[in-house]
Amino acid sequence: MGNKLKKLWESIVVKTILAIVAVLGIFAAVVSMIGYTEVTDALLEQYADGAFRTAGIALHFTDPNRIEEYLASGGEGEEYESALKRLQQICNSSGSTFVYVIVPDRSDYRHIQFLFSTMNQKTNYSRFPFGYVRETTNDEYALKYKRLCEEGSARELVIRDQGYIETDPHITAIVPLINSDGEVTALMCVQRQMEELITVRNSYINKVLLAMIFAAVAVILGLSLYLNHSVLHPVRIIAAEASRFASENITTGEKLTRKIRRRDDIGHLANAIDQMEEQVHNYVNHLTSITAERERISTELELAARIQEDMLPNIFPAFPERADFDIYASMNPAREIGGDFYNFFLVDENHLCLVMADVSG
Repeated sequence: MGNKLKKLWESIVVKTILAIVAVLGIFAAVVSMIGYTEVTDALLEQYADGAFRTAGIALHFTDPNRIEEYLASGGEGEEYESALKRLQQICNSSGSTFVYVIVPDRSDYRHIQFLFSTMNQKTNYSRFPFGYVRETTNDEYALKYKRLCEEGSARELVIRDQGYIETDPHITAIVPLINSDGEVTALMCVQRQMEELITVRNSYINKVLLAMIFAAVAVILGLSLYLNHSVLHPVRIIAAEASRFASENITTGEKLTRKIRRRDDIGHLANAIDQMEEQVHNYVNHLTSITAERERISTELELAARIQEDMLPNIFPAFPERADFDIYASMNPAREIGGDFYNFFLVDENHLCLVMADVSG
């Protein structure tokens, strides 16, 4: 099992598929991040636009010239209750979570006082009562309040979607209430929860993941079939033939180019294997022929050398019965055989004949 997995891992097809799937995964991740950002920005823009439109409508039902009267009313009176009722209707009909009017403490903008506070009837949150004073949520809110009250900003948006949030992720659109003297007397705030945005965003992520998984599976299946047919199968044929030739060292009647009829790199490889086998086979045959010829010549030369040696006197002492003289001779050819010849013999009791010859050419 381990060997099979190792071979599978070392397969060209598997490596190619894994590389393509990795590239596809990186591409999908990049596209997902871009899409995630674009979807989030588009939904936030849509949310903000809706919240600011709601705030603009609510401004028409809140008189910025009567803020002091609203504060002095104690949250009662026909004018106050009429404005509060209209804001409540706007909150319910627009789908906003809260629509409220605040008066910030302009000394440091660290505290705000609620003048009107309405809550969507479909939510489970609680609203602040009239005149309630609380600390500003954070520095971002304080900065936005200051821009609206002192720096002439026409609208500000606060997005809270990270960290601990008491009323869950939401956006708050803030616009100033400006009286007839051009002074900012209060701030209109519209808060909308980001549940729909999060739902759409999560749905987008899930769809992208499913699409990526489907694409990866399709790529794996498609490439497996294609590469197995176009790459792995012919490569296996070539590898098998190369292994066979390495062990047997003989050619077969059928060439690889007949099994693999292609003009690409694999076809060139098959043709190269055929040529290599033929050249190696011819070389081995030629080498075998040369070796056999050399062995034949060597055998003949050894036989000739032995004959030549046998023709020369090689037993010494040559004349053991004669004590008055002694003779010794040898012949050492430069190669297997030579052209030198010698002999000696007694002509009579008193004469020794010496014969020496040399043949060249």
